Amino acid sequence: MHRKSDKGIVTLSRDVSQSFQACVIGMAHASSLVRALEVVNISEDQIEELKVKCLTSKQFIAAQIPWASAGAERSRRERDTRKVIVGDGSSYSDQQTMEERLLADILEVNAELNRAINICWSFQAYRIGMDNARALLDVTPEGVANRSECRKDMLKADCLTSIELITSQIDWVFAGAGRKHLGKDPKGAVVSVGGDAADRVVNEQPLEERLLTNLLNANEELNRAINTIY
Repeated sequence: MHRKSDKGIVTLSRDVSQSFQACVIGMAHASSLVRALEVVNISEDQIEELKVKCLTSKQFIAAQIPWASAGAERSRRERDTRKVIVGDGSSYSDQQTMEERLLADILEVNAELNRAINICWSFQAYRIGMDNARALLDVTPEGVANRSECRKDMLKADCLTSIELITSQIDWVFAGAGRKHLGKDPKGAVVSVGGDAADRVVNEQPLEERLLTNLLNANEELNRAINTIY
């Protein structure tokens, strides 16, 4: 972020305003990605586009944390010094400064962006894992019998890679499975992206809970595929 204007004058208020705006945009991107992941008929291209927006927002937001932290600490010291010198004991003097509010918003948005991106990666790991399990099992006994050992070993390696990735995602999802998911309709009813009725999905449980179930199922299918073929 630019710390100076064209005249070389520090424009802190403008930086703060831009950062607050970036927080709003980042939260919107995170919410949009999570909502999209709940939609039944949404393309991978749409998901990828939203994920890229989240990654871009995350990169910008994360870069603001050091200077926002320093600004919050500085404003805190100035407030405390003013209370001592002036003797300001009002409740107003105990309220958060603008810099403290900005830091809190930045940290919250950074966490939500991380969550949305991780959920997206988890869904991708689930889909890839299921595809790898199906590829190894094949659909007919003849297909299994006719596989070359080299091909089988390659597919097994893909399955083992998926198991490793899914296991790491299970650990992350399990920690947040009880949390109310971002983007859920306040009534817990229908959330849609794009406006088409066919794209709507009923949200009856937190997204992380459904995702955890999917990951556990994929992990089981991958292990079953390996044990069946070998």
